Amino acid sequence: MERKKRILIFPVGLKSANQYLPNLVRNLSDVYDFLPWDECWKKFGLGVPQSDVIFLNWIEAIKGNNSELIRILSFLGRSALVKYFELSGKPIVWTCHDKLSHEKNKDKYVQSLMKQTAKAASRIHCLCKATMDLPEIAPYKDKCIVIPHGDYFGNYGRTGEDLRVKYQIPEWCHVLLFIGLIKRYKNIEILLDSFAKAVEESGRKDIVLLVVGKCEPPEYHKQLLERFKSVSEQVRFEFSYIKNEAFADYLDLADALVAPYPLRSMLNSGTFWMSCSYKRPMIVPEIGGVCDNEDRHKAGWFYRYDENSEDSHREALKNAMLEFFSDLNDPEKMKSKSNEAFAWMVRNSWKNNIEKWRALFKF
Repeated sequence: MERKKRILIFPVGLKSANQYLPNLVRNLSDVYDFLPWDECWKKFGLGVPQSDVIFLNWIEAIKGNNSELIRILSFLGRSALVKYFELSGKPIVWTCHDKLSHEKNKDKYVQSLMKQTAKAASRIHCLCKATMDLPEIAPYKDKCIVIPHGDYFGNYGRTGEDLRVKYQIPEWCHVLLFIGLIKRYKNIEILLDSFAKAVEESGRKDIVLLVVGKCEPPEYHKQLLERFKSVSEQVRFEFSYIKNEAFADYLDLADALVAPYPLRSMLNSGTFWMSCSYKRPMIVPEIGGVCDNEDRHKAGWFYRYDENSEDSHREALKNAMLEFFSDLNDPEKMKSKSNEAFAWMVRNSWKNNIEKWRALFKF
């Protein structure tokens, strides 16, 4: 019996809270064996000699948010690894997740690594069509394969905890939810400003914004705690990690999710696909993965803004919130958006695209 091809996953392994790679492995394990680098390095070193295909995710995500020296060293190390993988002669599949680093001080290094990786890759996996237009990837369109982000069906559990009691949210209040890791680029300050303005303009007292998730780094955590001291009584927050076993409790509580992503750097959002997987429409900018659906406005509230203006972002997000507030008055419309979001996810599901995923690693 012929053995399965072995695919080395580098540098992100399967122990991350992000369920994208674990889902990929679970759906393809019948035809491939996966060697997550963080699990096999003690036994195999980098695992390259034992692998048949090298699968890169976030190879360009260098370290060193606050140190130029660490950025340089991280860049040089990742560059050397890309060259090593290329010289190994093994096929390389690279998934490009975003446009740029979410931290501007890394841009030049990230762009250089993306160029190197695009050149070295045998195939470039694009999660959305807009990826192929990036200047680092456009010269290599013949290598590109577009397969959308898979679903999160069944990934998250419920504890049954009454979150309305926990966060003191009255039964008559609707809930707009932000959930996930909180970092500077997630634009939480803009979210608070836009929500306050939308509440003021609409006069709505029956809508609560709930912000939950671990906040990093510590100095930003401290800054946000100060900011949240002055928010209105219609805002609740908890800066702590939400376990996967309890995630669905929060999705059940919400009427919709919101994420004011930076258009400058983002192309794709796992949170968006998680939201769709649990029949929750979302307020989100028109990032690349969203724009692949021409009927997207049936499934949520999407907006654009001037990437160079925070005021433009605040205004656009506020207007999207006002549209959401208005739609809350029409239960049938809300139900339709929920169903459309779920149907979108079904179309993009692992199951419906499984042959494309299998072909991605065939050489």
